[in-house]
Amino acid sequence: MKSADKILPIGIALLLAAILALVAISINKSKNTDSTAKSVAQIQEVLFQSEKIQTLMLHNETGSRGYIITGSKSFLEPLQKSQKEIYDALASLRVLTTDNAVQQINIDSLSLYIDKRIAFSKRSIDVYDLNGANAATALVAQGEGKLYTDFIRLYINKIQAAENIELTESNQAREKAASLLNNILFTLIFVVLIFVIVLLIIFRIQLAEKNKSRLELVRLIRIKTIELNHVFERITDAFVALDTNWCFTYMNKK
Repeated sequence: MKSADKILPIGIALLLAAILALVAISINKSKNTDSTAKSVAQIQEVLFQSEKIQTLMLHNETGSRGYIITGSKSFLEPLQKSQKEIYDALASLRVLTTDNAVQQINIDSLSLYIDKRIAFSKRSIDVYDLNGANAATALVAQGEGKLYTDFIRLYINKIQAAENIELTESNQAREKAASLLNNILFTLIFVVLIFVIVLLIIFRIQLAEKNKSRLELVRLIRIKTIELNHVFERITDAFVALDTNWCFTYMNKK
């Protein structure tokens, strides 16, 4: 019984330690999930902004060509509007990839060719206004604008490819970490269940031992009472027994 009394506090302490470990793992898992979610959201935002730049550059190119072909100034309004949005998206890309030196280099190169492509669109419009449609068409036919567009597409593809690789690696790392944490979590839950079962067994053993001791004590009291009664009955003189309140507890036949 003394051994069980010593084991029980140890078991409770281990059970509490296991529960605390479960709580700590759950908190850590929650933090990792939040961190991964933020990282994934940032990558997706980089992909969105880079795709937005490509779409806006297409609007820029389409606007200048449409004006050269038709002479309609309605093509100039979306062209001019797209320029501000392009540089806003470019600024967002720089902020989102501040901690990535390779991406910053890619964005610098992208920015260079964006400047060149926008300047070329403006120059082709100016040539149209000064020298007419044939001169502007001849300028476009030289392929300078297409060259800049191809470089823009190239660097956007590089940026997106790098982000997609990072996204894949992030997802793989998240899945691996989640799998490891789940395994640890399930193991700890199993250990907690074992502890609970062991503690219940110990508690039942203690209860059985206490009941056994109580019954044994009652049996011994009865035996001693019978023995005392036999002794008292052998006394030839009158004999009484009193308790602390002076009440009779025993009186022999005399």
